[in-house]
Amino acid sequence: MAVALLVLSSIVTTAYLVALLRDRPVLNGEGEILSEAARLRLHLPLYTDPLAGAFDQGPYPTRAYVLYPPLWSWVLSFLPAKEAPLLGRVVGGLMWMGTLLLVLRTAARRERRAVAVATLYLMGSHLLATFAVCARPDTAAVCLAALALLLAVRRAHAGPLCGALFALAAWLKPNVVGLGAGVAVALLLERPFSVPALLRRLLPPLTGVLAVSVPVACILYAASDGSFVDHLRLSVGQALRLDLWWDQVSRRLLFLGPFALVLTMGWRGRRDPRVRIAFFAVAVNLGWMLFCFAKVGAASNYWMEPALGAVILVAYAPWPAWSERTATTIGALAIAHAIWLAGISAEGVLEAFEKLPARTQLVQRARATCRTDPSDVILSDSAGIEYMANGRVLAPFFQTHALISAGRLPASTWVGDVLRPEAKCFLAEGPLPDIASAPAVHEALTGKFVLEAEAGDLRLYRAR
Repeated sequence: MAVALLVLSSIVTTAYLVALLRDRPVLNGEGEILSEAARLRLHLPLYTDPLAGAFDQGPYPTRAYVLYPPLWSWVLSFLPAKEAPLLGRVVGGLMWMGTLLLVLRTAARRERRAVAVATLYLMGSHLLATFAVCARPDTAAVCLAALALLLAVRRAHAGPLCGALFALAAWLKPNVVGLGAGVAVALLLERPFSVPALLRRLLPPLTGVLAVSVPVACILYAASDGSFVDHLRLSVGQALRLDLWWDQVSRRLLFLGPFALVLTMGWRGRRDPRVRIAFFAVAVNLGWMLFCFAKVGAASNYWMEPALGAVILVAYAPWPAWSERTATTIGALAIAHAIWLAGISAEGVLEAFEKLPARTQLVQRARATCRTDPSDVILSDSAGIEYMANGRVLAPFFQTHALISAGRLPASTWVGDVLRPEAKCFLAEGPLPDIASAPAVHEALTGKFVLEAEAGDLRLYRAR
């Protein structure tokens, strides 16, 4: 019954992804990357000063720190501008499915059934699938890390190629380091502990890490005049908050159930060096992910890396010989968990079909009615919506809010941008945003814009 429910969830989720591939609004994180790709496509400088603003795409300034090292933005810059969001999602979906199928193909024959079930679980998760079929760099980074882990597990050691793939994954998305760190822990704990033995185990992957990281760092340093580290720190380096951590983790506790089962299998099979490497990779990655949930901006995409790692662990950890009572208990829990997953995935899919096309139509309406002149722009508190409305992100609200709150960007600068005559409309995910430390921002927004239309929680405000 559990497998049947997972199959049903996979079919429903896949149908949703295919049907709304073009009509899903651009996500936060997706909009910034597509906007950076647009600048690269136009041969405009990527690293600019947000305080001064970049006026090279019209009279309304762009104020944005570059989100992540722009390797994926550079890849997307080769796609046609109009189809970049769609093609970026297609590429992400193919990489995600291709990695899962590769793990299934390379698994031992006796473990393929378990890997197939784990694959169905990932395919049937509405949240994971949404972030996987996306133009963000998450999927590419996570798939590269998973390939590196698969190489290490199959060979029972990590070579230069393994290290190079882990490094490239981290340069694509800097938080995708959990699987690589876990492999390093496994190598450090492997016997013997002598210095020569440690060097033999660690130098090959370290060579691969340096072979990728040194040239990438040099290129970014030269392209940014040394500012790429500051851009990375200021774009994503938000504070850690315990209340946010509990809110993020408490809503996802049931996802830890399958990880508990998989890690138990890995621990019991740890005498096999391949299983031991995969076990430490998943365990360390899971701990890293749980820690990262304390960060402002954390979301369900953080589950992607440990989830793929868990599928690889399932492919090599033998199913333990449980007692009859334990096997019955696990089976009952699996059915209950599958019912829960099918329920939340179906709810998410139904909500997506109900709300997302209407949101996209409202953005299209705003483009048609608010941008009557090429210099006109539409503001938003969602970078993805702002990209859809303008073809570029003007000032990512996630960044702007954090910078103003930290005193790194004067509130008067953004207030001045809001009051510029080119700003004709505002698309808000709810009421007009309010920054607690800068009431002048909310006053400027409410003083200039009035509600005109709404689609679900997306509201269109027009200048008075």
